[in-house]
Amino acid sequence: MDSEMMYGLTKAMAKNLGLLAAAVGLVLAASLAQAQDKHFYLGPRTPRIDVTKVTGFGTENAVAEGTVTEAAAREFCETFRVLDTPEETRECIAGKLAQYGKTYRVTADCVAGSITSVYEETFYYVGQRVRRSDTDSPNISLWKDEEGETLDFTRPYDPGHVVAQNWSTVCGASHRPDTHAQLQALIKRSNKAGTGKAQWTMGPRKKGFDGLSYLHNGSYMLVDERHGEIRYEEPKRAIAGTVAPGTVLFRGSFSDTESDPTKGYAKGVVKGTAYTFKKGCPPAPYEVEGTYDSGTITLRGQAPKRDKNSCAVLGTTSNSPHTVLRFEEAPIGD
Repeated sequence: MDSEMMYGLTKAMAKNLGLLAAAVGLVLAASLAQAQDKHFYLGPRTPRIDVTKVTGFGTENAVAEGTVTEAAAREFCETFRVLDTPEETRECIAGKLAQYGKTYRVTADCVAGSITSVYEETFYYVGQRVRRSDTDSPNISLWKDEEGETLDFTRPYDPGHVVAQNWSTVCGASHRPDTHAQLQALIKRSNKAGTGKAQWTMGPRKKGFDGLSYLHNGSYMLVDERHGEIRYEEPKRAIAGTVAPGTVLFRGSFSDTESDPTKGYAKGVVKGTAYTFKKGCPPAPYEVEGTYDSGTITLRGQAPKRDKNSCAVLGTTSNSPHTVLRFEEAPIGD
């Protein structure tokens, strides 16, 4: 049984038995030894999908296919259904085989960090989260969708679990894409986005978005480590015609390494994608990483180099004001 299914099954059984801590510990301790899952995870309370074929594991053309077998359907029915007779068991198995009776397929570019999951949607690698404990899921990759939204990974039924587990099947749970290949793929997607918009904005603060005010090059920013986003709250006058309030400057992950709220400090690592802006052009993405230390966030990366007469991104440069991004927490009352 693959790690995510074991994780989901443990949660479901523990709810009824009151043995969550013990069950999760026993099941996931065994699953950590698996370097590559042999099953696809669809989500909690769904049958296991046995992988029947894998080609190009860990490459830019990784492909895996799988189906729900009768044994997997039986396992699901006996785990999640109260069945009193053999006939009820047979009916449950037949129903699950009919419901999940297709061939599931996962494809990935393990080098550039993209995957098309069992749900036939494409996602892009953001980074890796820190495992919360030894009983936490071993599939720790983080993902964003084609709209740029980072997938949730907090609860067992969040979609981030499905994509991370699918990644482990074709690329390996701890596999990291090549940074240069990721950047080239980001530039290619950005250039395909077109040049018709005068501004790039994700709109006003989304529901549930909660940020602290920071200052960045004269602009007021909202930093929300929970959502992994830094947005413009009040762009400075010089860029107001290019960048609108609500525009995303950074999207990625914040991981604590040392924090003590009682002493008023927090330290950690920040990784993800930042954007540069040019009037009339879509944003140009680039990979950055850095740290936060109490009230200061510092990000570094090779910034996109644009053509002077168009929106095209020609490559990257270390000689740019966007190579180092610094954010200082705004004084209280500002």
